Amino acid sequence: MGKKKIIISLLVIILLIIIIGLIIFKINNTNETDSSSKKEYLKIGEEYKLKKGKSIYLKDEEDSSIKFISYADSRCKEGTECIWEGEIEYTLEFKNNNTKEKFNLGTVRTKEHTIDKYIIYLIDGDTKSLTIKVEENE
Repeated sequence: MGKKKIIISLLVIILLIIIIGLIIFKINNTNETDSSSKKEYLKIGEEYKLKKGKSIYLKDEEDSSIKFISYADSRCKEGTECIWEGEIEYTLEFKNNNTKEKFNLGTVRTKEHTIDKYIIYLIDGDTKSLTIKVEENE
């Protein structure tokens, strides 16, 4: 009987260690998720690299944001003959207290967009991210 109680006690201790480990793992993963969801801010006049699905916020009185929604890639594929080089066209969304508007920027045709009191410039981009610069529209 004594050996059976020792084995049961050891199994209970091992089970408790596993449960505590899982709880600690869950807490650590929750903290990492919370820290990555913090708002990132863009300074007017500085370039910012924005990844697909992410938003950047402007420090203004209306808590404005720009989000990279999607892209369309019409560039000429290697090994094909094309009439024109094509471009990557990005769909973005500008949002603040008064406005919510989707717009496009492209690597060839539409490299800037004016909305509200801002001009948003496309500096560079690929299929994973784009670099923008925001200036105030004077």
